[in-house]
Amino acid sequence: MGSRQLLLQPIPLYLPDNERLKTSVGDYKVSFAFKNGVFTENTSLVLKHFMVSPEAFPALRKITALALESDHQALVLEKSA
Repeated sequence: MGSRQLLLQPIPLYLPDNERLKTSVGDYKVSFAFKNGVFTENTSLVLKHFMVSPEAFPALRKITALALESDHQALVLEKSA
């Protein structure tokens, strides 16, 4: 988790949606930006407990699934002339 930057010449046609999820197990957020030719992705995953009870496992599964899903989103670039 953290921040990734990528210098791009072509302009992205669109950015993935920013996501935020708060559960009893923890919080996850991801945001995307494109400015001055630099694409930036910021992610944060904060787990509130080291051990998760069986009852809280569905919340853990939900937050980790979102983190994995957002990590595999495509970035579509405009074809340069």
